[in-house]
Amino acid sequence: MPDVETIEIPISRLKTILMFFGCLAFVVIGVCFVVSPEKFLSPVARSSTKIFIAGCLGIVFFGFVGITIFKKLFDRAPGFIISAEGITDNSGGLPAGFIPWSDIIAVKVIEINNQRLLNLVVRDRHEYIQRQKSAIKRMIMKKNFELYKGIGISANALKIDFGELRGIIEKRFSEFNTRRSGFLNLTPEGDESGESPCFFVCQTHFSYFPYACIAGVFGKKVTNKTLFVK
Repeated sequence: MPDVETIEIPISRLKTILMFFGCLAFVVIGVCFVVSPEKFLSPVARSSTKIFIAGCLGIVFFGFVGITIFKKLFDRAPGFIISAEGITDNSGGLPAGFIPWSDIIAVKVIEINNQRLLNLVVRDRHEYIQRQKSAIKRMIMKKNFELYKGIGISANALKIDFGELRGIIEKRFSEFNTRRSGFLNLTPEGDESGESPCFFVCQTHFSYFPYACIAGVFGKKVTNKTLFVK
């Protein structure tokens, strides 16, 4: 194994606190929907029953996300580790853990509502789903795989910006595959499955489940660019 520097990226306490209060705000909105759904009737939302249900779902989902984010404030482990063997994700509510470079098929960039995310397409998705400790987390990660076919990596909770994180991961991924196979094929128009680089989602960094919910509400387009290794 070549002598490659291991990079440890800590979790940003400020970013984490802001995300926690964001979840708290959604919980408060959900409570308002539940307590007085009739006050939120509009040409768009004409049913108080649907508003009540949306409020209940918002309280449960964002309450769960908020609790998970709050626990991260006391987690002293690095949020993200990049080594010669692979990467270790401990950054979000659905930490994937250790992902060896050899298990990564492609590195994609997905943009949802102007939020950029890295999507790591892996060979054995079931391994990462089963790592999640609760049924809810397994369900959310399974849904992420169904929508995006990969593991979502965001810089939102890390002390690094997205561009720098993306550059490091793509460089290390390319170096690993250069050592292994000797060549790369950069395909910006999609991956080998023939998947279009643009598609719509109706699904909120809890990996990307929260972002996708927002994208679904506003009908935003999701784009991806792929670094694919044959």
